[in-house]
Amino acid sequence: MSDDMDFGYSLVIRPTGQLVLAIDRGKMGRCEQKGTLEAGADPRTYRIVYTKNTCNPDYGGTPMEIKIRSFTGSDLALVITGDGTERRPTYARDPKSTQQ
Repeated sequence: MSDDMDFGYSLVIRPTGQLVLAIDRGKMGRCEQKGTLEAGADPRTYRIVYTKNTCNPDYGGTPMEIKIRSFTGSDLALVITGDGTERRPTYARDPKSTQQ
């Protein structure tokens, strides 16, 4: 996947909820986020607590609430809150990706 800043993302979510996100930030270098993803009461909401976050070290163990605004199969739009701000990132699947 990539975003509007043209960063590259590789995300793995295991059935246990453990996730690993590697981000290629171009000239800024790579960073990694690891944590646990928990389903919320609504099927479009999740909570994540990072155990490692070299991308945003200030988020450390702060719970983040994630809501899926939309998912088209190729585009994913989120609302992320929990760090005192609200972010609305949108991600696009790599057209060369064969994984669904």
